[in-house]
Amino acid sequence: MATFFAACTNDDYFSSNGVKPLKSKGDSIIILQDRNPDLTTVWTKDVPKRKIQTRSYFPLEDYIGVGYNVGNSLIGEYSNATDAVIDLEKLRSRFSKAITAFNISETKIEKTAYTDYDRYEKNTSVTKTVKSGFSLNLKLFKFGRKKETTEIFKTTNITESNRVYGEVSIKLQQAQYKLNTTNVVLKTIASECLDEVFQMSLYLTPISEILNDYGPLVISGYYTGGRASALFVASSDYKFDYESTEKDVQEHIEASFSWGKKGLPKDSLSSASGNLDFGKNTGNNISNTNKVKDVHCYIHTIGGLGTIETSAESIENMNIDLTPWLRTLSDQSNHVMIGLRENGEGLIGLSELVLEMNFKQRIQDTHMGFTSNIEMTEPFIEIVKVFVRNSSSGEKLYEIAPVLNTRQGDQIILSDGKSSQASDAELKANSSYDTFMAKSKIITDEKSKYYQCEIKANSNKTLNPIIRIPFNINLPGLSESNMYKFKNPNTNIWYIYDPVKRYAYSFYDIDNFIPETYGMNNWINTVPEKAISMTTLSQFYKIIGL
Repeated sequence: MATFFAACTNDDYFSSNGVKPLKSKGDSIIILQDRNPDLTTVWTKDVPKRKIQTRSYFPLEDYIGVGYNVGNSLIGEYSNATDAVIDLEKLRSRFSKAITAFNISETKIEKTAYTDYDRYEKNTSVTKTVKSGFSLNLKLFKFGRKKETTEIFKTTNITESNRVYGEVSIKLQQAQYKLNTTNVVLKTIASECLDEVFQMSLYLTPISEILNDYGPLVISGYYTGGRASALFVASSDYKFDYESTEKDVQEHIEASFSWGKKGLPKDSLSSASGNLDFGKNTGNNISNTNKVKDVHCYIHTIGGLGTIETSAESIENMNIDLTPWLRTLSDQSNHVMIGLRENGEGLIGLSELVLEMNFKQRIQDTHMGFTSNIEMTEPFIEIVKVFVRNSSSGEKLYEIAPVLNTRQGDQIILSDGKSSQASDAELKANSSYDTFMAKSKIITDEKSKYYQCEIKANSNKTLNPIIRIPFNINLPGLSESNMYKFKNPNTNIWYIYDPVKRYAYSFYDIDNFIPETYGMNNWINTVPEKAISMTTLSQFYKIIGL
């Protein structure tokens, strides 16, 4: 076996039992502990799936806590709802007044125009529906709208470079539902009231797949009733003057429909007993200075009986009477979810309902496009150099620390927590290969007591805990020898927690399958059980999902 560096012989880098020599993977990666061959080589298990088949899959009052995706990009439509994230039965048992519902019987018209999809991203109202604190990737909605609009208007002959766009939604809002989204309620939901299938998915499914299945958002406030929506595409040679052009598109939208009731001003309808028409010169007049032309329109309705969906056609040829459909909304059994509450009360980020810090951050990062994982992978420990600070001369200084790489691909830094007290000279010495390998052996001897996964040292790799790309979380000073375990009976989740540093590992209990993938079962079986409140765990602990 070749020597690893000139200052040491083979014997210096034998494994701790003194029998098996270490193995090399290339010039810089040294295997310090092989994975226990008796451990499973399966990293995940199947999760039961549910799919929405009809609009009655969720009763009208039960869309609270349902995942929400970009879908057809028409914000607030029930067809964009995915699957249950919150178990409402558990929530109502825990907080009888967490959800409020009341009748409003009002109408609302929402109009917008945009000269291109970047302007759509700027003008869209979706940001008004999302609770602050969640970074919303508007590009997903922009791409969703572009895909939807391109497909609908693919038969029109308007030159792409001249296309301008608009939309209008006419909503008869009968009732509204709202979730209390205070921090206490959300933490309690995450601790006790998540849907069982979603909870299992968090631990058995790549985060990217969870976002595909559930969407990045969860419904927290919505309206029910009926809704007629129209999308517009038109032509303009002056789209570079976006404010003026968008104003012209708005004028065409207002001229395209009429909504009124005898004896009331136009567009003041407050019930389903009025008239609703779409077509040329149905509404307001077009000014002589308007520079938008060749307007095409597509209409579809949700709620009511006999859903209406037109093909895209010129507004010149359109004459659509939606009054019969409007009449059917007088029967509330025909109502569906039609819109989301604004002022941050319509949607919350999926990550807000997740206690595990690494899952929470990976949801956010995957949604924003910073990272992605398409499959679960073998967990292992890699010993690397972790950035601590710059010296007075600007030199980067590192500590040497083990990093637990999870099945999701998260990198959990398990440093000893002593680097902040180390001198510059001590940290600088860690750049020496001899020092790196000597400390790596000491770390391996310690971590092998708790983890039977592969442990390797990579002298060329550095990690910066200040920068989340590649994704990492630092748990300085975590002590496996001083941990306790507790099982939450409401969620089937175990917590292996350090009461001093307030760190915790967590895993969904499926016959100890998850800790076995890490080679942690032998250790966890010896950890003493000690009860701890979920309030304490959720509010004060940094939880890492395994």
